[in-house]
Amino acid sequence: MTNSTPQEKHDELGPFAYRDGRRLLILIVLLIAGWLLLRSLVPVLLLFGIVILLAMVLNPIVVYLERRRVPRPAGVALVLITLAAIVVLVVAVAVPTFTDELQLLIQRAPNAWQSIRAHIADFTERYPALQNALPQADQIATTVGNQAGTMANVLLRSTLVLFLPFCF
Repeated sequence: MTNSTPQEKHDELGPFAYRDGRRLLILIVLLIAGWLLLRSLVPVLLLFGIVILLAMVLNPIVVYLERRRVPRPAGVALVLITLAAIVVLVVAVAVPTFTDELQLLIQRAPNAWQSIRAHIADFTERYPALQNALPQADQIATTVGNQAGTMANVLLRSTLVLFLPFCF
């Protein structure tokens, strides 16, 4: 009976054995499961990260209030009420400004479309060889308008998602 080393056993079985394949498959399945679990936990982990950062930033203020003989629960409540008041103040200042700018954009939009159409028409008149290659000015303006509307919708929704939780 000869004693064989693990390398010799591996060489006898070939470079890639059934056992190695099974381990590789298990590793791939575990990596995919871990990735899916991590992707599903991202919102929760992000929330925990924000809360930890907020606690780290606000803790020195609470400690300062504790040194001034304010009980810790009262200090935490005072800091959170002050933070909520600041958020409400920022929203109260930002929302009217945002709505004013949005109304100004809506008022200026028709003139902007006319200007875009005029520039496209001038371009096609200046370069007649490209006139057939380019779509009509109205088609380009419609496409640009749809894309701008989509971007405005995304911006409005993201702004509302950021500010509405603080309002309720």
